[in-house]
Formats: sequence, structure tokens, C-alpha cells
Amino acid sequence: MKSVSILLPALLLGLAAAAPPAPAASSSAAASVEAEQRAVLAELDRISAAGKLQSEEGKALLTGEASDWISPDLGGGLGIDKLVQISPERAVARVPAGKVPQDTYTYLEKVDGRWKVSAERTLALSYLLREYKQDLESKPAATADQQALLRNVRLTVASDAELAAWFARHSAELEAIKNDYVAAGSSNWVVAKGEGKAGSLVDRLRALGLAGIGRSEPGFVQVVIGGVLDNAVGFLFDGGMPPPRPSPDDYIWIEPLGGGWHLFRTS
Repeated sequence: MKSVSILLPALLLGLAAAAPPAPAASSSAAASVEAEQRAVLAELDRISAAGKLQSEEGKALLTGEASDWISPDLGGGLGIDKLVQISPERAVARVPAGKVPQDTYTYLEKVDGRWKVSAERTLALSYLLREYKQDLESKPAATADQQALLRNVRLTVASDAELAAWFARHSAELEAIKNDYVAAGSSNWVVAKGEGKAGSLVDRLRALGLAGIGRSEPGFVQVVIGGVLDNAVGFLFDGGMPPPRPSPDDYIWIEPLGGGWHLFRTS
């Protein structure tokens, strides 16, 4: 495969404002809502497997852009490992990597009192990154820049579970990098990607396989791993503010990791 630069520059990331947290529900009510959502996803998976998404039965379970689905790869409605309530009318379910080639997020909306599937997202063009990783790993000898790039690509294609485990091992280093970046008082992004880059923060980011660090509205600190086009993955520090809510249009996944840090994916 021809080696091309396909990692997302941190400066191109979209910005999103924080949203107030979703109202809390009683444990019994929350369990009932989740059971209803899982039942919808399981039924949609059954109908999809039968090739009948555009039947009346299938259409009744779909809304928004999903209404035009013919035969999406839903990855198995019963393979969900996490279901997040975004608001009383919205939710997102994750099918983890292993059940599907990569973590996939399915969105639900409550329409006229009934839960329906509205959209599905995942890290776009990740197959290019996996091919790029294989290409880099096949080289008999690698320069320091190529080694840094390989570390970055490996992290970029890692699953949510793998990234959460990576964060647990490196949280102290990320916290120190974030503190030094904030203490410097700059609002500019520090981009570690590219040959010949140098500097304390750049060296520390590159050593961990990270692409850059910067601020996003309304004051979050993002540590970006990488991505393709406007799709990115990384870690977000909320600074005590409510984190962004997941949506199909911006942060497609937000997962708390502790200490004000979150795993994020954008689209």
C-alpha cells in the first residue's frame, strides 16, 4: 500500500459546546426504559437479518435518516455492551469491537411515545488506517518518525475497551501533559504529527503515540489520538463542566474514564 498521510490534524477538529446533564430517572424507570430500547434493537436486528427493513414492520422501528435503510450491518442488536441515556428522548447503544469490526454506535429517539432507531455511526474509513498500520508494521526498519507514526496508528484503530485500558496505564502522564499545556496559557493547538517536530510537549505526546493537544469550546482540553477527515478519537478533560452529549452529528461517543477525563469519538 502506498504510504500516505491520513491522520487527522488536531486543528481541524470540530468544536462542540457542553450540554446540561440528562435528568436523572428512578432505577426502576431507567431499567424499564432500557429494556424497551433493547427490545427495539433486538427486533430491528431480527427484521434486518430477514431483509425486511423496508416492510411496514421494519419502517415502524425507524426514524430520521434510518428510515431509508435497506440492509445496514447492525452488528447484532443483542451484542450491545453499553446503552447510554442522552436525554429522556434520546439514547445511544454501543456494539463493541469483536461483535463487529470496530465499535459501532446506534442512536435511538422517542417518537410519539415509542423508541425508534434514528442513525448509526462508527469511525469512518478505519479500514484505511488498519491497512496503513499493516504497511508500517511490514517495514524491516523504521525511522524514529515512522515508529512514532506506528504508535499513533495503533492507538487510533484501538477499540474503546483497549483505549480505556491504555488510559488507565497512562492517566498520570496525560494529566501532567494537560497541566503543563494549561499552565503555558496558550490557546493554540500543539500538534505532534509530522517529521521534524520538537519541543517538550511534542516529544511527550509523540512518545505516547498522540497527535496533539488543544482547547475546544467551551473550555475543554482535548488530547487527540488521530482519525480520518473529520472523524477523530482521543481523550477530553472537562474541567468540571458538563461533558458534551453524544450525537450522530458531532461527538458520536463520550465515555467517562474518571478524574474529569472522557474517551471521545467525533464524526
